[in-house]
Amino acid sequence: MWLPARGIVAPVMITDHMVELVIAMLGLGGLRTVEKIAGRAR
Repeated sequence: MWLPARGIVAPVMITDHMVELVIAMLGLGGLRTVEKIAGRAR
């Protein structure tokens, strides 16, 4: 297990934008799956 040296703090990540991006990508993947099942996509 990796332990950081004392006094070193992990950087704070802004998760708001990442969450929006992940949800958008999941939505696009879902739409593509629906189109493939319906036979509209190759």
